[in-house]
Amino acid sequence: MQPGWIEPLLATLAGYLVVAVPWLAYVRLLRPFAARVPPAELPGLRLRIYRAARSLVDVMLERGECDLPALEELDRSAWRADVVFDRDIAAYLAELRDRTLEALRMRAVIINPGPVAFRPEAKARWTELMKWFALQPAQLERRLAPFLAAARG
Repeated sequence: MQPGWIEPLLATLAGYLVVAVPWLAYVRLLRPFAARVPPAELPGLRLRIYRAARSLVDVMLERGECDLPALEELDRSAWRADVVFDRDIAAYLAELRDRTLEALRMRAVIINPGPVAFRPEAKARWTELMKWFALQPAQLERRLAPFLAAARG
């Protein structure tokens, strides 16, 4: 093993914890108290969530990674997805977020110096994730189309 490989790995994990811990605390403590969305605001909110998800997918396909603001925009716009859409769409958006975080972790393992043994597995998983992301523009359209008809029309 090369000396000094643990520091970049710990820094990367600390960065994820800074994002994940407040989000988990919010989901567990504050989200149940969120107000319902007025019916007049549903179409606009649905379109905003779709655009945030599509933007995230496009950035992942273009660069193989995303910046934190793109991920935050998806979280910010989709925090009430189960109210705005249904549970299946909310679960899909959560999966999109989770796979994005996993792709970012795999990319960090690939880029940061560390044990060579971890890199082939990380590259293989990152490639699988990018193939999954390549299918998502069509999935987004298919899954969200019934909800977006009123927002677009």
